[in-house]
Amino acid sequence: MARGFDPAALSKMVLTSSQDIVGRTSKIQPNDPPTAKAQRLIEYQGRMSVAAMEKFNGPTYISGVSFYLSPQDKDKNKAVGALALYVEAVNAEKLLKSFGYSIGEDEEDEEAFNACSKLCVTFAEGVKKELVKAGYPDLTLGTAVSEKNSLSEGIAFGANQPEKQEISFVFFKKKSLVLDVVLDNLPTAR
Repeated sequence: MARGFDPAALSKMVLTSSQDIVGRTSKIQPNDPPTAKAQRLIEYQGRMSVAAMEKFNGPTYISGVSFYLSPQDKDKNKAVGALALYVEAVNAEKLLKSFGYSIGEDEEDEEAFNACSKLCVTFAEGVKKELVKAGYPDLTLGTAVSEKNSLSEGIAFGANQPEKQEISFVFFKKKSLVLDVVLDNLPTAR
């Protein structure tokens, strides 16, 4: 049986898992508690639009990953949700290093893309764990993609949701990391 998501419940799951991940893995802690709000989702050609100008006024590293009910659905590109990670470039090196990812001087963008992809998957795994604890199936993750300023092709997300949950973290006394999460109706596992 499919059960839709109450936006407040989804927001709470994402907040819980993301705060846990930040608390366990980051050497620095946010200046303020993270904030959560529902945002209108922008869809373009059946995919969720992912652009930095929605979050920051400067260069931004973005990574996104889709959620699927099964490996078979992943093969058919039938997503049921997505998570997008935004890291403002001005603080990216310090922030990513605090999570244990090294960013060198050479090919800075490529190393930042790899670090953002890994961090994005870490946050997506956290959301998956919260979903399983709430009685939903253990979702399959797609491959994380990373680009600067926008994901040019958007991200597969499951087209039945008009809004996404936005979680913002303040590091270095300014908003530095943002997560967008959207999930479609999911069957219960139990």
